[in-house]
Amino acid sequence: MASLVADLLAQAGGSWQLTVLAALFAGVLLVVLGVAALLRPQDAIERRLALPQHTRRSQMRIALRNAGEDLLPPGLSRVIAPANPSERMQLRLQLARAGFRSEQAVMNYYLLRALLGLLLPLPLLIGSITMSFASDNAASHLPLLDLSGSNSLVLGVSLLALGFYGPPLWLRRRIASRQQAIRDGFPHALDMLQVAVEAGLGFDSALARVAGELRNAHPALAEEFVVVGFELRAGKSRDQVLQDLATRTGVDAISVFTKVIVQSIAFGTSIAGALQVYAREMRHKRMMAAEEKANQLPVKMSVVMVLFLLPTIFLVALSPVIIRLIRMFSSNLFNMS
Repeated sequence: MASLVADLLAQAGGSWQLTVLAALFAGVLLVVLGVAALLRPQDAIERRLALPQHTRRSQMRIALRNAGEDLLPPGLSRVIAPANPSERMQLRLQLARAGFRSEQAVMNYYLLRALLGLLLPLPLLIGSITMSFASDNAASHLPLLDLSGSNSLVLGVSLLALGFYGPPLWLRRRIASRQQAIRDGFPHALDMLQVAVEAGLGFDSALARVAGELRNAHPALAEEFVVVGFELRAGKSRDQVLQDLATRTGVDAISVFTKVIVQSIAFGTSIAGALQVYAREMRHKRMMAAEEKANQLPVKMSVVMVLFLLPTIFLVALSPVIIRLIRMFSSNLFNMS
């Protein structure tokens, strides 16, 4: 074994090859640990319990879900996903705001991060190790990328960081875009909800009708309303359903809307009247936002004019003078010579 390691070190011939080999060893070690955790034997305490394994796990999963917490699956998932329940719940909320509501969404997210972090630099790692064994020169170049050893190492670390930190950036952008889509479609949904309630429909039926009408124009908001309808039909209280809607979307307009509806139901006032007042307020806010953007337009246009228009004007205006000066100085130089 010692001779084999010595031969490998002799063939490596450079410090960067040792780093690559260490990274390869760490990756193989993580895979072996994950497989070992996946194939671990059943605990002796679990075997002695009277309930069957699947029944006991089902009860634990139901209890933790009712408490607002997910049950971490055994095996490889314990190595990938975080053990902190608050961190898992925060990530589940972010995934729900992005539109992913599956029970395995958290696990799939962390599994995707781990796979991207290991698979993106893997071809570069294999190519670097192959070239290090095939060539005695420590600064050998990769034939496809024409990279030296140090540059390939930097590229591998960059790909590793991209695999691990790319999904969180993508998730934040998806949440922002989805919230903006919900924010843009909510005033139209509010007007339609007001018309439906004033026409005699109940609040639940009006939500279902609005969700059906907005399925093509605003699919994100329609999906949220469909989820609200499912929860109401499942027997969940209307106050809790509306609070979950505000938490799940993270949009301020929907949070105010849920408070208005909850207070209207609690005090026994007319939901149609509350919707009419809030719709009027929403239209006023939209008008104020449009006026604010219109007032910002001259300032933004002045920046564009300073950067692009004024240099062009100066170039057109001063070009004849510059040409005359060049001709005058060039003629004087020729006369002097």
